[in-house]
Amino acid sequence: MRTTDLTKIAAQAEILRFQRLARRQGLRTAYGVVAGLFALLVLMLLNAIAWQVLDRYFQQIYATIILLGTNFVIMVGFTIPAVRSKPGRDERDALEVRNRAVEELQKSLAITAILPVAVTLLRAARGKRTQGGLLRRIRHG
Repeated sequence: MRTTDLTKIAAQAEILRFQRLARRQGLRTAYGVVAGLFALLVLMLLNAIAWQVLDRYFQQIYATIILLGTNFVIMVGFTIPAVRSKPGRDERDALEVRNRAVEELQKSLAITAILPVAVTLLRAARGKRTQGGLLRRIRHG
C-alpha cells in the first residue's frame, strides 16, 4: 500500500514539475520574442543612422548601395555557419545511446509479450501429455 501511495505522490510531483517547467518556458519564449522584436527595431534604426551618415558623404543612391552591400555581407557571414552547422559529437553520442535504449526496450517488450504465450503453450502441452497418459491407463486398466 505504501509503494502505491509513494508512486502516486511521485507522479503528482512530476506532473506539477512539468507544468511549472512549461509555464516557465512559455514565459521565457514570450520575453524572447519581445526582446527579438526590439532588437530588430534597433537594427533598423542603426541602418537608418548609417544611411544618414553615408548620405552626408555620398549621393543617396550610392549611400543606399553601400548600406545594402554591407547588410548583404553581414547576412552571408551569419548564414554560412548556420547552414554548415552539423550535429556535434555529444549529439551523435546521445542519439546512439537513445537508439540503443529503444532497441533494448523493444526487445524487452517483445520478450514480455511472448512470455505469457509461451507459458500457456507449455501448460497446454504438459496438460495433453498428462491427459494422454491418463486416458491410456484408463483404457488399459
